[in-house]
Amino acid sequence: MIEGALEVFMNGDWSPVRAGEKATVPAGVSHSVRNASNEPARIVNIHQPAQSFESFFRDMHRLIHEGKIKRLPPKDPRSAIYAAMLFGKYPDEIRATKPPNQIFQALALVGRALRFKI
Repeated sequence: MIEGALEVFMNGDWSPVRAGEKATVPAGVSHSVRNASNEPARIVNIHQPAQSFESFFRDMHRLIHEGKIKRLPPKDPRSAIYAAMLFGKYPDEIRATKPPNQIFQALALVGRALRFKI
């Protein structure tokens, strides 16, 4: 954590991570990250092996900047569809567990039918 604070959800608990601290999530373990404040947070995110995580995060940043994804987790249907399409583009890097991945796959199909572009 470079600046601010985030919370990491793993093994059923949210744990704070503050500037100067780090969190490690073992491969294959379901987890989530959130910024529970209105303050900006900056992190260094290291994935080993890296796979296509950099491309995933660049696409996510672009979709947020374009206003297609307004927040994570998405609360509005349009953002949920774009997030689902993004997750579908990177199935080896990220999977939804809540809602189940099958719901995200169905939302991605809706997005393609509506001709949404990520």
